[in-house]
Amino acid sequence: MEITVEKSIFQEALDAVRLKGKWFTTSGLKSENLGSLVKIVAKADEPKRGYHFINANNQTFVDYWIPAEVENNSWTVIDIAKAQNYLKNMGDLVTLHIHHNATFTSDTKQAQFPTYHAHSNEGACDSFFRASMNVTPANEIEWGQFPISSGFIIPSDLLSRIMKSCESVGHGVYKLDLNDGVVDISSSSGTNEKYSETFEPVATWGNSATVEYKGPIHIAFKNGLVNCHFNDDSLLVMQNNNLLVARAPYVVV
Repeated sequence: MEITVEKSIFQEALDAVRLKGKWFTTSGLKSENLGSLVKIVAKADEPKRGYHFINANNQTFVDYWIPAEVENNSWTVIDIAKAQNYLKNMGDLVTLHIHHNATFTSDTKQAQFPTYHAHSNEGACDSFFRASMNVTPANEIEWGQFPISSGFIIPSDLLSRIMKSCESVGHGVYKLDLNDGVVDISSSSGTNEKYSETFEPVATWGNSATVEYKGPIHIAFKNGLVNCHFNDDSLLVMQNNNLLVARAPYVVV
């Protein structure tokens, strides 16, 4: 496997799949990330031919897609923080070579670091990845064979601002409510503290729907528009043209 792109694209991909932000814990929000490893998948067939940088646990999945001409399917796993550290020293155009180890080259610079035999959440990565292949930048989507028919489009900067305000509650459970073309995003800590914000999105589709979830999945989106897909209490899928994040709903038991 060999990938040559601008350094900024590598950096954006690794930052997105790390998903570093404020995560829900039993004692409140805590700064963490989704995981320390990224699985890089070279996909030779359509749809979504190219290189996929993916990370997952049992509830959350991130896929940063770099479209490219790929001849053979292959994959590798590398450490995100280590790759990010070496990228800082590279030039504007960088090649990632995968053989027995991983190597970044750029101009006269070279950095070699280890690969791993498997991702720490290999099963989750693979099952999420297979299901996500049916998802395109359309309104109504299918996750595997499961249709998700409601959703809205929001600018990434507006989403980030609202979610940052919701994080001030400190609870870490967020609610999306779509009703009659208007969206309400909120977070509530019992009955004593709540933040909510209502807005008219760029577009909406499907029936009214509500979902609650945990995790800073918005943090992956740095620019452009974000399509948010969900049914009542179903999987939440956020995506743009080359980035997809999925999160299982929050269920009170």
